[in-house]
Amino acid sequence: MKKKDYWLWGIFLLALFLRLYHIGNQSLWSDEAYDLWVGQQNFATFKTTLFYYDNHPPLFFSFLWGWEWLLKQLHWPLSEANTRFPFALFSCFQVIILYQLAKSLWGDKVAKLSAFCLAISASHIIIGQEIKMYSLLGLFSLGSVFFLYRWLNERKTSCFYAYILFTVLALYTHYHAFILLALEELYLIGFIKKISFRHWFYCQLLLLLSYLPWLPVFLLHLKHHKNVILETPGSLHNFFDTFLILFHGYPIHITPWNIFYLGLLTFLFIGLFSPSKSLIPSLKAEWLLYPIVFLPVAVMTLLSCIPPYTLYTPRQMIYLLPFFLLLWIKSYPHFISKILLMTFLILNLFSLGQWYYNPECQRAHWNQVGKIFKEEAEPKDAIIIQNSFQILAFEYYYPGSQAIYSFDKNTPNQNIASILKRYHRVWFISCYGWMVDPERKIAKWLGQNYLPVKIINLKNTFDPDGRIVIILFENNH
Repeated sequence: MKKKDYWLWGIFLLALFLRLYHIGNQSLWSDEAYDLWVGQQNFATFKTTLFYYDNHPPLFFSFLWGWEWLLKQLHWPLSEANTRFPFALFSCFQVIILYQLAKSLWGDKVAKLSAFCLAISASHIIIGQEIKMYSLLGLFSLGSVFFLYRWLNERKTSCFYAYILFTVLALYTHYHAFILLALEELYLIGFIKKISFRHWFYCQLLLLLSYLPWLPVFLLHLKHHKNVILETPGSLHNFFDTFLILFHGYPIHITPWNIFYLGLLTFLFIGLFSPSKSLIPSLKAEWLLYPIVFLPVAVMTLLSCIPPYTLYTPRQMIYLLPFFLLLWIKSYPHFISKILLMTFLILNLFSLGQWYYNPECQRAHWNQVGKIFKEEAEPKDAIIIQNSFQILAFEYYYPGSQAIYSFDKNTPNQNIASILKRYHRVWFISCYGWMVDPERKIAKWLGQNYLPVKIINLKNTFDPDGRIVIILFENNH
């Protein structure tokens, strides 16, 4: 091992420690529970789910299906820590590739700072501790850009095939990779003389042939997704919020800080476009990195504002974080870099402290919900979960025998009454109600026909599942 490599492996071990620390302490949320459920199906059901009921490419779910199979063969439990572990590892591998990318473009100093910032990034750690495809997407996107630069600079066949491999893997992981591919294609066209038209055409042919097996399903997903209309569209706020979250992490997005964050964001944007000397000026690396950082966020924000609505959340853009960090670290003079680095360090360590130890800044506490029902639920109770998608998270922690129902705003009152009239006690779990029942129709109906005898509020402000409120109703007749 070279002496300089000790820096890289030290940063990697730091990243690994931060991503494995408390990895199993927090509850699964609904998306993770759904992903685990898909991975537990037999092959026929698994294939049907991917083709007709989900709207993602197959690589993430195929890997998860294989990982769950391996855990079962080893007789290891499908616990939070065991199932999240490989995705934390993929998150750490991004640190290595970012280091190599930054070192090849702007030298050892920028490489160390970029890798260190990614290692301690609260947003990156939080998403890295999830059973989601974003760690894989970030890894393959970084690998695609890294080997694209190496191919253009070194003209090695191995780099060319590595670029093809990482790009195809990204396309099979998440459809956002098509935006990355489009930007890389525009960048390649600018260097068409450098690589020759023949090599460019060969690249397109390999990419197309590699994706042909999934193309019919992709078109099916497009057709299906057009029919999915959610209650709340995106907004321009998402664009700015994305970059704030990339810089400081999730759990400290507090209103009094907004003016500070806006000033910091403006300062960062100005600095991002500051000129800097690359070690390979002929590549004009910024021509690709700037669009990669800004255009995917702009495109998804715009699409989320145009009917049919798509639900865009900033967490989907975590794969852009390594490029974002690389741009602002290479852009500033040394003394400003120190100030920004200290600011980044303080904000993200504070975010991590909140994430690890403050229950109000953690995922929805479905594990606590399970404990409550094990202690207090009776066999003849009925359970209403407001959002049907969250039934899987509930059942992961409470595999009870009670009847579980889910009603939305379109369910007629007579249907609700005919189902619930046989139950003396009804548990109502409200979570993410703004989407499925914004007028609180179900809660109002229960309040008119039952007597609320217990309310349990599980406080958490971070989780995409929203804050969980449990209400126990008893028949008042």
